[in-house]
Amino acid sequence: MAPAKSVLAGFALFHALPSAALVHEAFGADSIDGSGVGRRAFLASTSALRPEFVAQLLTQVEDEWKNEAGKFVSCNRTMGNDAPCFAARKAFDGSCFKVVGAILSGSGGDKDKATEYLGDICRQPSLQGWKRDRCNSFAHGLIASMSENSYSNRNFFHSSSVCNGLWSNFAAEEKLLLAEAEQAQALEHLEAAKKAEAARVKAEQERAEAAKKAEEEAIKAANEAAAERKNKELKEQRVKEEAKIKAETAAKERAEEERQKEVRRKEEEAVRQAEEAKKAAEQASARLKAKKEEAAKEEAAEAAARKAAEAAALKIHQLKALKGAPTKSPRKVQTLGAANHTEAIKNVTIVKKASKLSTVVHK
Repeated sequence: MAPAKSVLAGFALFHALPSAALVHEAFGADSIDGSGVGRRAFLASTSALRPEFVAQLLTQVEDEWKNEAGKFVSCNRTMGNDAPCFAARKAFDGSCFKVVGAILSGSGGDKDKATEYLGDICRQPSLQGWKRDRCNSFAHGLIASMSENSYSNRNFFHSSSVCNGLWSNFAAEEKLLLAEAEQAQALEHLEAAKKAEAARVKAEQERAEAAKKAEEEAIKAANEAAAERKNKELKEQRVKEEAKIKAETAAKERAEEERQKEVRRKEEEAVRQAEEAKKAAEQASARLKAKKEEAAKEEAAEAAARKAAEAAALKIHQLKALKGAPTKSPRKVQTLGAANHTEAIKNVTIVKKASKLSTVVHK
């Protein structure tokens, strides 16, 4: 609420409280002698005094008092005892004086009546927690400041004594709350700073870990690339060596094949030459055999020719002897036989030459 609204709330509370005429009417003549009958009549007329309604208004007023005290403490903390800070105190005083005046007017200045009436108000369900505590504090401060003289209370009561104490309580409470709030805020700032520092440290650690991980990954990638290059080189070298071995093996196989071919060719040539030699030997053996047979035939022919010549010579000799021809001497006959033998040999020789010629032609 603004200060004007606070004052209006004080007026509303003032009008909600019982008027002096109503109080005197409720207490009657007994209120003068202090017999207590008036107080009982005052409490019996609570429906007319409407304490529940007053309590509801008081909750609003207490909210505003607390708000004004808070404004004052905050302003005084930042600006010191400057004039702008006292506007809140002035608004509180105006509202508080109205409430005190309403209570004194409603109770006719009677301390006991005010005590009972305020007790009835502070016990209302609408006042709970700190509001009920402030209501009891206000009631205690007001009752403690009242004298036993109702007239003096009605006409010469200093409301500032009650309102100053109430203000001190509100201000002290607000100072405590502000200190607690500032402490909580400081703790929050500290916690936020700790969290920020922790976040910074964590981020730094994460960056360091990320950098380390990136470095490790780079080293790993470099090692893998180097290993891959090495493997590739080894593979290429192995392929080259295998190709070389394969080429050498193929060359060896081709050389071996050529050697085998040459061996087979030589073997075949040797076989051929052996066969030719065998054939030549067989031919030579056949020729030798033929020569031997021819020689044998020549010898046989020669022997036959010699024998035929001898036989012819003998026959001729016999024929000549039969005819009475002069007989030749044996020497002459032998000479004639030899001549005939020679002629036979010549015939055999001619036959041999003819046979050789025939053999050459057939070859």
